[in-house]
Amino acid sequence: MSGRLQVSDSVLLIFAAALLLDTTMLTIIFLFAALVHEMGHILAVLICKGRILSVKITVFGGVIHYHQDGGRLRDIIIAMSGPLIGIITAYISAKLGYFVFSGANLILSIVNLLPVLPLDGGRIIEQIVPHYIVKIIGYIVIIIVTILGILLVIYGKGCSLMLFSCVLWSQYGLRSIAKPVKIR
Repeated sequence: MSGRLQVSDSVLLIFAAALLLDTTMLTIIFLFAALVHEMGHILAVLICKGRILSVKITVFGGVIHYHQDGGRLRDIIIAMSGPLIGIITAYISAKLGYFVFSGANLILSIVNLLPVLPLDGGRIIEQIVPHYIVKIIGYIVIIIVTILGILLVIYGKGCSLMLFSCVLWSQYGLRSIAKPVKIR
């Protein structure tokens, strides 16, 4: 791999806190599932004869900057490879009796297939339809996730989905809404 691996301090902090505080080890299991997911993307970039420029691991996932001259189909393959490897890993893990790791891979893969940028599903849709349609689809999905999150909080079923919708708004929705407009 010709490039640099960057790991944000927040990931290291969460990893250390998980080792000390998370007796269920769910955080570590999800971090390993995320690693499997990103390795799927890296493998696809290399198979598609691309060049990896950098890999940055953040609390919200991995960002792989790469260069390849294959067009839209290769970009779709690279975007699909993370969730696909996660689903394959989930199946194999379940067959071997590692159900928690299997579930972590399956959840991560399904979430990443949501058609919202910067998730893999959004990157796939972006290669198929015009960008403004991707934005509309993204807003619709985020609104649905937010409504479901609010309903789950109201009915006392946890706040995970609500937190996820906050992350989606911060990564996608609010950034687009808050862009400064140039007035002439």
